[in-house]
Amino acid sequence: MARSWFLLLATALACTVLAAGAFGNPPSASATVTYPLDPSRDLPIPDRAYGSACVNHPARDRCETIFVRALNRGRETLAAPAYALPAHFHSLTGREQLLVLANLDRRLYGRGSILGLNATLNASAERGAASAVDPAFVPVGGQSLQSGASNWAGGVHGALFAYFVWMYADGALGWEHRHNVLMQSPGDVLILGIGSAASASGYPSWTALLESFAPSSLIDCVPTVVLLSARSGTDPGATTLRILGLGFVHVRRVTFGGVPAAFDRESAAALLVTPPQHAPGKVRVQVVTRGGTSRLTAAAAYTY
Repeated sequence: MARSWFLLLATALACTVLAAGAFGNPPSASATVTYPLDPSRDLPIPDRAYGSACVNHPARDRCETIFVRALNRGRETLAAPAYALPAHFHSLTGREQLLVLANLDRRLYGRGSILGLNATLNASAERGAASAVDPAFVPVGGQSLQSGASNWAGGVHGALFAYFVWMYADGALGWEHRHNVLMQSPGDVLILGIGSAASASGYPSWTALLESFAPSSLIDCVPTVVLLSARSGTDPGATTLRILGLGFVHVRRVTFGGVPAAFDRESAAALLVTPPQHAPGKVRVQVVTRGGTSRLTAAAAYTY
């Protein structure tokens, strides 16, 4: 099981199963295209990475846009298409953003998708971030993992900064962090944990923990709503929409503004839902599974 680490100091001391079509076109058009697994060289950290926008507000649009552009430049060096990010990507938490990005990169290389976030792995990742070390591998629900990989990044402001370092500025370590994100797990159930914390030295720290389990394993995930196929409707009970996201396993209920809706589970990444009757206005859609409840975000907004 691979483990890796990275400490980014330099400037910091001187002055981070998708449904087809959910996030851009399905991979069929590029199925015969192979991209280099690793960049030919490290990409420079964006000039504004240590400016006030990212240091003070790493999770706001302005800073995240800096790193989305940097990530797309990384894809360009591989002659690969830009990241097809979902609408309202900036409304997702850093943890959710890293899940989306990791699956987009795994999809590019035909690797198995990450099923979703897991609370047990998130907790281990948080402990690693707080201690400024790789998170420890842990069993989930009494089940032992088949394989795993873990990353840590220190001195990085925000999830996208950490992901950029792991994927495009890791050549000195043989792209080990990148290989961890793209770890092979054919046929296994692959889940993810993400942690962030300020280390004892005061520098921000981010971690990622991937673990795979046997295909027959029953793993709970914290659901993540990423996209609604329709964001409004005028005839509740007569129309259907798809909720696209991750971690839709052991789904217990789906609600629109707290009102339960009829649903069918198409996959771990898609639910087919009939919006219930509701008073006019904007509501938030939530998915409740045995592993947790999705957050109320702009990506999950629906208007009656």
